Amino acid sequence: MRWPVSALIAGSLPTALSGLAAEPAMFRADARHGGVYQGAGVAVLHGVKWSFRTGGAVLSTPVVDGDTVYFGSWDGQLYAIG
Repeated sequence: MRWPVSALIAGSLPTALSGLAAEPAMFRADARHGGVYQGAGVAVLHGVKWSFRTGGAVLSTPVVDGDTVYFGSWDGQLYAIG
């Protein structure tokens, strides 16, 4: 699924504001942004599970919410894959 970024921001603002009481998501695991996560990692990687082609490079950090992964692309779109 793909949307123009402006439509996604306008459509998700009420949802984002309603979740302010929940525990905030942190970039790179914690307030220091150190990239160190508590807990065990994946025991064994078994290769690529899926791929998705966009119209441009993907250099953004993905966001995972439930079963959906959100990421931006240099094609000007924000994608939601779930």
